[in-house]
Amino acid sequence: MLWSLFWTYIFNSYGSPRLMTIVIANLNNVAIGITAFHVWRINTTLLPKPLRPRWYQQVGILSCGVFYCGMSLLVLITQQIPQFLEWMNGKA
Repeated sequence: MLWSLFWTYIFNSYGSPRLMTIVIANLNNVAIGITAFHVWRINTTLLPKPLRPRWYQQVGILSCGVFYCGMSLLVLITQQIPQFLEWMNGKA
């Protein structure tokens, strides 16, 4: 709770609520993408062979990871970096 309050204060003081929403949503996309790759890795290495996912299920999990990591990269390039540069130029 203190961590959330700290970042809410930082974004309200130095950024904007819109920027905070974009950053948090983008970090959630990264988390979902990394989790998909992690689940794939665990399922293909730690599960016994009869319980491992089939090839098309693995393709689905990997596609999920690529999609969410790709979305976060697109948001980073098109939204976050320009807003960060605008914020830096306004503060300098």
